[in-house]
Amino acid sequence: MVFPWMRIWSLMFAFTQPHYQPELRNQTGLDKPVFDYVMNHDESEEFYQHLLSLIEPILPGYKKEGKSVLTIAVGCTGGQHRSVAFAQRLADDLAKNWPVNSSHRDKDRRKETVNRS
Repeated sequence: MVFPWMRIWSLMFAFTQPHYQPELRNQTGLDKPVFDYVMNHDESEEFYQHLLSLIEPILPGYKKEGKSVLTIAVGCTGGQHRSVAFAQRLADDLAKNWPVNSSHRDKDRRKETVNRS
């Protein structure tokens, strides 16, 4: 179920899949090699800046309305590489001005049988 205060973005369509790089497969988006692999593309930076520009302006409105929680979800095929890198970068940037709790639900799951794109 999606609530009005929940925002979800999918990265399944975008960016090179770290899973197919043997040296990155068993790492996550929290590991620097994976983070760099995901973020060091013009497309990644452009998407990230757009994502941040969608989120930052709405935060004061949520606070003004008395809302104390905004859930932001970022997903990808396996939930270990791309989404983790983007979600953590977003959490780090937003935490400069807002209280942030971040978690990565699927970060430690291994889905070797999933068709990854």
